[in-house]
Amino acid sequence: MALIHKRRAEEDIYLIDSFPAKACDKIRISQTRLYRAAGGPDEDFRGYVASKKRYFFGVKIHLLVTAEGNPVEAFLAPGGRHDARALKQFEFDLLEGALVIGDKAYNDYEFEDLLSAAAEIDLRPLRR
Repeated sequence: MALIHKRRAEEDIYLIDSFPAKACDKIRISQTRLYRAAGGPDEDFRGYVASKKRYFFGVKIHLLVTAEGNPVEAFLAPGGRHDARALKQFEFDLLEGALVIGDKAYNDYEFEDLLSAAAEIDLRPLRR
């Protein structure tokens, strides 16, 4: 399906963002049976949503879509993993010259340069 969306896209402009898929709120973390380490809940899955000023326990869904909003790539990462670090997990199976726009959480100058040199993909996160 991603191939169809890539071929049908009018421009090589893509958007990238993440959103939480919470297993539970902060108050229930100690009781959850999901994502457990030996001593209790795995702390990698404890995340924070700055826009809502809330902690959550679960995963983040990272999604790459076309400018029209059609999904191209998606993957799950632990809720506590920063978006810029998770960005390195994307396969970026895009054509050369593609433009990827993300929010300020995807700022990573080194990775931007590497992506540009290796695959000729222009990553432009919003700057502060």
